[in-house]
Amino acid sequence: MLQIDGGQFLTQPPTRHTLTNIQVIEAFLPLRFKVQEQKPHQWYIQLQPKNITNTVQS
Repeated sequence: MLQIDGGQFLTQPPTRHTLTNIQVIEAFLPLRFKVQEQKPHQWYIQLQPKNITNTVQS
């Protein structure tokens, strides 16, 4: 079982490489990124767990 509580940080504008990696991570892990420009040359990136309901019936 993997538990990720999330996190956040401020950074310079994300590159296309960073944005592509975010898409790949979101495709394979139960995570969601929020990427927002705060002001010129300062971006806020937040990582949150997705709310996933996985029901397995026997």
